[in-house]
Amino acid sequence: MCIFLTCTNVTNEDSTLFSFDIIEYLKEKEETEATLEVLSSHELAEQIEEAERSLKKGQLKDFIPWEKVKRHV
Repeated sequence: MCIFLTCTNVTNEDSTLFSFDIIEYLKEKEETEATLEVLSSHELAEQIEEAERSLKKGQLKDFIPWEKVKRHV
């Protein structure tokens, strides 16, 4: 998507700030869309619920330690 604006009496500083605002908005929008996609996944919701049940039962063997996971992230 492209947005073209023509403004008069706008300084370079104003233009730069406006550009940063647009970039930040787009980053937030992308993050929000990704979050909504994850939250709408029934499969993921079931996996989270299963993990919470295992955690409450103290079944830590069902989990991978963070030290092993973080190397592959």
